[in-house]
Amino acid sequence: MYYGRALRFGDTPFLDDSYAEVITNFWKAAEVILGTWRVKEVSARARRLGLTNSVAEELQWLCQLRHSDDVAHAVLYRKKSVEQLEKLYADRDDKVRRADNVVRAVIDRVLPGAADS
Repeated sequence: MYYGRALRFGDTPFLDDSYAEVITNFWKAAEVILGTWRVKEVSARARRLGLTNSVAEELQWLCQLRHSDDVAHAVLYRKKSVEQLEKLYADRDDKVRRADNVVRAVIDRVLPGAADS
């Protein structure tokens, strides 16, 4: 459900308008499978599922993007500068592609064929 929602938001003509929703839903898809939202637990949970270290690292990146950088609730007062806020939204296309790749790898490993339906 979350993976499909992320893909639909990602297909909107203006990624600027849906970026937070795409990242949030990709993370939710991973979180449902991993069973945790805690950054410190992501790698261990990923390895228990038989995922590679590189996938575990990418999942940790996605979790941090969603939670630590708080892409879904970005506000200036939580950032130290305007530059930090701009960095959060920089390279949106690449970040969305990277998030899709890692979540797809998780789904393909744990739920083969599920991402196709």
